[in-house]
Amino acid sequence: SRTVPSEDWHWEYWGAVDFDGPCGSLPECWSGNYDGAFCDDDQSGSEAAHDRLQGELGVNFHCSDIAGEPAFCPTAKAKRGDSAFVLLKAAGAPTSGHPDAFTDDEGHARETWMNAAKAFGVLLGSNGHGNPDGVATRSTLAIMLARLYRLPPASQDYFDDDDGSANEDAHNQVAEAGLFAGYADNNGGRKDFRPSVEATRVKVGAIACPNRVFMAPL
Repeated sequence: SRTVPSEDWHWEYWGAVDFDGPCGSLPECWSGNYDGAFCDDDQSGSEAAHDRLQGELGVNFHCSDIAGEPAFCPTAKAKRGDSAFVLLKAAGAPTSGHPDAFTDDEGHARETWMNAAKAFGVLLGSNGHGNPDGVATRSTLAIMLARLYRLPPASQDYFDDDDGSANEDAHNQVAEAGLFAGYADNNGGRKDFRPSVEATRVKVGAIACPNRVFMAPL
């Protein structure tokens, strides 16, 4: 598509080649032809989880509108406050009556969920700060899940790259629960957890809708 009329050389690629034009068809958000609740996740393996969040569990994790259509933004980084909101809301955790937990989220859209996360021991923060706009890592999400669902101790060590780390137990717990898989390692296995890898919104959406029943978090 030529997006800048004054620049004859400026064209942007918009997708597949089933449209009569040099750059293919309009993306789903512009055409309105998409499946499920969101216009930008049709190619995501976690689309069903995103739809279940929205439809069954009432968790509106909609990031913005694209061409007037609701978008999920699957590959965007997951923020700590958003992660607290999605995981606690999906688990049915109440938000009322909790004390103000952090000093750096006053007036924040996720403040009530940050307070609930602290009250239930899911997100503890540091020096009174919850850092709601900080990016959640894989380790952050593992810790939150292990605490939220009171996951039992794991029966084995699933990963090699976190041995001796403070969060190793949580990594093993979520692996045994089937919520996290490892990355390929140098030995032909999948024993790299990669704790510091920044999590995406698609990961949060996937783990908030597990395919098994956990004990109630409260």
